[in-house]
Amino acid sequence: MRWIQELKTPGAIIALLAADKTLTRPQLAERIGKDIRTIGRTLAKLQQAQRIKRVGSDKAGHWEVQS
Repeated sequence: MRWIQELKTPGAIIALLAADKTLTRPQLAERIGKDIRTIGRTLAKLQQAQRIKRVGSDKAGHWEVQS
């Protein structure tokens, strides 16, 4: 999974969520090697750009990567 750290943060998040839509912010931060606040900001930007969508609740929901 070293290749994931070579991607820019938005690309890495999209790649990880495409593979596993149930990943949490802490899990994304750990796998990418970034701070959880960075992950949160990037997720918000990706949602605003309609690249990803949160389906369901924060606890029981999942992410969908928009094509």
